[in-house]
Amino acid sequence: MRGGPHPRLALALGGGGARGLAHIGVLQALQEAHVQIDAVAGTSIGAIVGGVYAAGGDARDRGRHLARLLAAAPRSPLPNGRPQRGVRTWLDTAAYLRHDVFGLGLHSGADLELAIETWVGPRRIEDLAIPFVALATDVLSGEPVRLDHGRLARAVHASAAMPGVFQPVTIDGRVLVDGGVVENIPVAAARELGADVVLAVSVSPSLERTTPRTGLGLLARSEQIRASHMEARDLLLADLQLRVPVPHSVGLFDFDRAGPIIALGRAAMQTALEDLEALLARQLPA
Repeated sequence: MRGGPHPRLALALGGGGARGLAHIGVLQALQEAHVQIDAVAGTSIGAIVGGVYAAGGDARDRGRHLARLLAAAPRSPLPNGRPQRGVRTWLDTAAYLRHDVFGLGLHSGADLELAIETWVGPRRIEDLAIPFVALATDVLSGEPVRLDHGRLARAVHASAAMPGVFQPVTIDGRVLVDGGVVENIPVAAARELGADVVLAVSVSPSLERTTPRTGLGLLARSEQIRASHMEARDLLLADLQLRVPVPHSVGLFDFDRAGPIIALGRAAMQTALEDLEALLARQLPA
């Protein structure tokens, strides 16, 4: 599909913490099938993976390096898909919540930003090989913010600044946090990059049937429901939806499980390749 006139394909890569490592596998499958990617929009981990890919290079090589980089990402002791055990866990959780509730986050995110910039260089979004936009949330206005210029590492840091884990990031006078707060899958942003076809990739697990037993549990459950409905709304705007079946047991901070998660994304995209190619073919001029 490379060379000559072709429909412009844009990817909308959603957030989801470590589950978003599946985006690496999606990119690998597309590269192996010689499907040209003309633009990328990403939220949170989708912005990190998509931004690094848009900077150029082989998806397989960059995927391995990115997985190693994120393996050192901050950990949260809060429940994240694995059973929590022992007094030590409760002490860690209490210390974490002290920063979460009474501060703006335990981590500045500076180490992540520096690692990405050291790796891809002081690249600016407007100079990337592939058009790219990262989605963040303006804390003051509550609006989604499309970061389509400026330093790549700073933009993806802002897009992935998960509230309570990372401190907010200030860019051009705007105080920004994770784009998933308002738009977990940036389909509209991908469309605005001039795409004829938008492939939206979700790594969020389906809602489990469960009854909360505490007030905090009910609050968390309510947030899950809200986020699920918002994501379903975003997916409807895409030309093709790809839901990577990442198990519920994979938590937001399980970056040490990169291999199996990447494999899930690769397998899911390989299964959907025929549908994508048919969709692109229908967009060709008669």
